[in-house]
Amino acid sequence: MNRKIFENLISEKTIMDAWKHVKQKSATGGIDGISIEMFESDLGNNILEIVKEISSGKWVPSF
Repeated sequence: MNRKIFENLISEKTIMDAWKHVKQKSATGGIDGISIEMFESDLGNNILEIVKEISSGKWVPSF
């Protein structure tokens, strides 16, 4: 995958937009056991952590 496209996909804005979608849908927490409320209580740091984990290859999607 083109590095620039990948960087755009994992930008803070993209992750924040995804968060807003999850929040709008009143979804429950993920398989990590973190509730929507817990995630939101430190939203800025959590978004940055997600970007960091994806960028470093620490997190990869399961198919």
